[in-house]
Amino acid sequence: MSVQNPVVNMGDYQKLLAIGLVIIASPFVHPLLVLLNGLLRILVPIGFVTMVLGVIVMVSEKT
Repeated sequence: MSVQNPVVNMGDYQKLLAIGLVIIASPFVHPLLVLLNGLLRILVPIGFVTMVLGVIVMVSEKT
């Protein structure tokens, strides 16, 4: 018995559609990626600080 990859079962035409969409979207995606990169540089430190604060609060509540 051979277990087929679900991606292959999905159909090649859907893969082609996805590739086509990526090609069409790529000029629009690039500025979005730049924007996301900028956002990540801001959000990651904020998220990290929030996590640290959350851990501190959890520890202080337990004691």
